[in-house]
Amino acid sequence: MFIAALAWLRFIMLTANLVLFFSLALTLLVVPVLARLAPKIGLVDQPHGRKQHVGIIPVIGGLSIFTAVCTVNWVFNSSYDIFTILGLCSMMLLVGVLDDISDLSTLLRLLLQIAIAGLMVRFAGVEIHTVGNLLGFGDVAVPTLFTGIFTIICVVGVFNAINMIDGVDGLAGTTIALSFSSVVLFCYWGASVDMLLLAVSIVGALLGFLYFNSRVFRPQGIVFMGDAGSMSFGLLLVWFLVRLSQGQEAPLSPVAAGWIFGFPLADTVSVMVGRLRRGASPFKAGRDHFHHRMLESGYQPNEVLTIVCLIQAAMIMIGIICSIHRELEPILFWAFVAFVIMHHFVLPSWLIQRRSSANR
Repeated sequence: MFIAALAWLRFIMLTANLVLFFSLALTLLVVPVLARLAPKIGLVDQPHGRKQHVGIIPVIGGLSIFTAVCTVNWVFNSSYDIFTILGLCSMMLLVGVLDDISDLSTLLRLLLQIAIAGLMVRFAGVEIHTVGNLLGFGDVAVPTLFTGIFTIICVVGVFNAINMIDGVDGLAGTTIALSFSSVVLFCYWGASVDMLLLAVSIVGALLGFLYFNSRVFRPQGIVFMGDAGSMSFGLLLVWFLVRLSQGQEAPLSPVAAGWIFGFPLADTVSVMVGRLRRGASPFKAGRDHFHHRMLESGYQPNEVLTIVCLIQAAMIMIGIICSIHRELEPILFWAFVAFVIMHHFVLPSWLIQRRSSANR
């Protein structure tokens, strides 16, 4: 039996490595093709207002990544659940493409997001029943009557949090890749092979995209992820986090899910609170995110990328620890709240002051 289990583990590892390789390779092949087609259909981003990049950039990252992920899973995966969520993801991708081309109104985009989130709750088995042991007296259950509504609110929040952090070359792609890398671990712990292969394919495709989007390999990203990418992969991430954190044998703690999502969640909460305090709409685009403030204070894009990703990696590690030691859930929940407060009131000002002191 031990030999059979070891052989099965080797087979899974080999398959996962193949999935990683082919999803990365396919993305590297698909991006240049779609980049040439992008200007013909208006799928490009031009610098104006808060968008301060140089030149006209194809916004085909999301389409490229999704094409690679679907192709690889069509070959290596056979789960009905996987293709259900990919089907819903294709709907979100279409909304994002339309938004990238014609800039949908905030209300219309929000209504479409709510509709797709509702479909996910109905058909993809995604519903939040407990938010974890927040107070130290046992799991806090979401009232049955409100589980659907609460899940939709959380899902839409994740869509927009990832979309909002997509403001520096490589930032959204790297933070999402870090989160999905930890998701691979939880899928392994939960013995969900189909979900593991899907998560691995997403990591591979994101790495391929980052070759074109990150400033590690070139002076400026030559393709952008776009709303199509940020919203559709936000949908996939929240699907994983909910599926892995609900149920008695869940490998992921519900409290840890917030830490795994990490910095995009903390930054979005901070920004929305700040906008509400100023009397502005929390959904209106602006240059008040952490990465914007760092850029305006003199940090270079790769410095911003490094700092945010180090914070994201540290938050993910805390999430992993939380899932291993469930008794820490109440402490780590309030630690996350404290981090959001610190991020809102302290962290940006501290970094800006430190940078100003260094430039004197």
